Amino acid sequence: MSKAFEPFPPGWRKCVFRKLLRDRVKPALLAALADGSPQSHEEVKVFLNSVLDEVLSIEEEESWIYMQYKIFGIPNCDKMKKARNLLGQAQVSFLEINYKKNPPLKTWLKEVSQQIPLNELFNSRGMTFRNSGKNLAEMSEDEIFDFMVENPSSVSRPLLFKNGVYFLGLEKLSQSLGGSE
Repeated sequence: MSKAFEPFPPGWRKCVFRKLLRDRVKPALLAALADGSPQSHEEVKVFLNSVLDEVLSIEEEESWIYMQYKIFGIPNCDKMKKARNLLGQAQVSFLEINYKKNPPLKTWLKEVSQQIPLNELFNSRGMTFRNSGKNLAEMSEDEIFDFMVENPSSVSRPLLFKNGVYFLGLEKLSQSLGGSE
């Protein structure tokens, strides 16, 4: 990987923090509010300090992020929904990167294409490309990357990342989880 390569789109830290707030902080606060005792308020303070330490450690050491799954795509896509279900059934944590909120960068797509061939990464069969009026045979690689940046729905889904490796599709996700699709 090149030094300039950031494996996650801009805003990924915000996604991690939002997930931490949603999954850990909010339930703890709601439970403490329901209890209402001074002891529960102290427990919440201790808990919030531990969460703050965890968030700060994200800044200090980002290697943990390579240990969980990342799923890149568009949330309402059927394949993305199936991928989320597979990960949920396997009780595996994952970070979802929404292309609508965090569009892919050209440099990132080029880096991904070193592991996944461009003809697989680019969804030329989808409606986005078919409705564009462009002819794939007449497009250079650079034009294809530009098209994917401008039209994130033309990136094949689900695109996943785990332990430094990108892979594509539900079958490969199922295999990586130890099952078969």
